[in-house]
Amino acid sequence: EGSMVAAARRLRLRQPTLSIHVANLEKTLGGRLFHRVGNKLELTELGKSVRRRADVIFSASQELLASLAGQEKETSKVVVGLVESFPRLVAFRILQRFLKSDKHLRISCRTGQQSELLVAVLDRDIDVLLTDVAGGRMVSPKCTWRKVGTSALALYAPKEHVAALRRQFPHCLAGKPILLPGADNPLRAPTEDWLEEVGVRMEIAGEFEDTTLLKTFGGEGLGYFIMPLVEAHELRKLYGVHPVRTIPGLAQEYYAVFHSSRKNDNMIERFLDVVVSAEAPR
Repeated sequence: EGSMVAAARRLRLRQPTLSIHVANLEKTLGGRLFHRVGNKLELTELGKSVRRRADVIFSASQELLASLAGQEKETSKVVVGLVESFPRLVAFRILQRFLKSDKHLRISCRTGQQSELLVAVLDRDIDVLLTDVAGGRMVSPKCTWRKVGTSALALYAPKEHVAALRRQFPHCLAGKPILLPGADNPLRAPTEDWLEEVGVRMEIAGEFEDTTLLKTFGGEGLGYFIMPLVEAHELRKLYGVHPVRTIPGLAQEYYAVFHSSRKNDNMIERFLDVVVSAEAPR
């Protein structure tokens, strides 16, 4: 509400009473819940964390009361983290299957770097994280990883180039332009390793942290690129590029990560059952 006075009015309490309750809670938690920004009060990081947990508790209590009263189950909010490099089409397919499994589910998606999202998993601010980056420096025994899908990798090119490239693939790629994802993208190392393994030297036409921009350049004929085969339909439709060949021995794996304390959580079990049984991306 921006101030204690406004919040007290909303809650139908006297402002001094509300201030005492907040002060006692801050004393119990060992930190400030609010800080002043100009003329308004805003939540601190501790305050935001407390609010998120309070929302979870409130939602659970409402569901319990509805269940005891024989009423229809309340909607459950599931917070899903999505690593920036995770293919959006793959994420959509996974989340669509999950939502269809229970009409009472509602998702809230957060995107970001894997390191920050794993911290959110550890803090229980995210229920489940979808990532295409296996492990890393932030691996913790408090996080459980489950593979939810695999996709072959393919080289993509404009339709008019495909037939010629297939004839002497991959040696016909020598000297041709290639578009590379950023250094932190999980596709970067496999792409470079494969080119070195087959002894083909391509000309780097561009490097992109944003894979959407990379695909746009590829669609305009400014270079070839490697992406998961599961994206072929989307890439053909949106950018006019087609898979030339799959890359032998290379695949992209997709994982769901959640806090280890939630292994037996009904929501997590349902998520894994629905996604894995439906054979998520190959």
